[in-house]
Amino acid sequence: MDMLKKLKSLFIVEEEGSISSSQTTEPVQNQENMQERVSPVSTPNEPMVPVVTQSGKNVDPKFIDILMKAIEENNLEGFDYLEFKSSLQSLAKMSMDDATRYQSAMAMAKTLGASPDKILQSANHYLAVLKKESDKFQQAVEGQKAKLDQDQQAGVKGLQQSIVTKEQQIVQLTKEIETEKASLAKMQADIQQGSAKITDTATRFAQAYNLVKKQITDDIGLITTHASKV
Repeated sequence: MDMLKKLKSLFIVEEEGSISSSQTTEPVQNQENMQERVSPVSTPNEPMVPVVTQSGKNVDPKFIDILMKAIEENNLEGFDYLEFKSSLQSLAKMSMDDATRYQSAMAMAKTLGASPDKILQSANHYLAVLKKESDKFQQAVEGQKAKLDQDQQAGVKGLQQSIVTKEQQIVQLTKEIETEKASLAKMQADIQQGSAKITDTATRFAQAYNLVKKQITDDIGLITTHASKV
């Protein structure tokens, strides 16, 4: 069992039949690019398979790997808290209460040159390692939140400006439509009036034409009847 898996086994219990975190997430790289760790762990085609901690809570295996990797890289030499916890885990298989288990593990630690103070100091050392990881992660989270807010604000402002521009265009188009409606009404009135004038002119011309024509026609008829044989 490699060191990383051994560390994980101290804090988590993988459910039987579950897929290991290395199969569901990308392998943990170095401690750089913390920003990428804030991104979603899984995709729709690769559901996140949780692991179970010693307290029984389901957690994301990707972040367990990150924290265990940090502890591994900052592992202290000699018998320290991690070895003490491993002893506790072995004793947990026996039927004994917590007091007996912790006292037995400490007695074993003392035979290997450790002491309660050294165990506690190393435990606080690993807490500091975890705190450093947490601080980096929170910084990355805040960075992504700030970027998201910035992008969203830019998008909101862009849409607001687009709406204002289109509203102004609507107002301008409404004015143009009203102006053109008035022009259309005037044009239609002018056409109707012009058509009426043409009809009136044609009527008056026809009246004059018929008047003169009738007189000439009547005269032709009378001449033919009364004066053609004189």
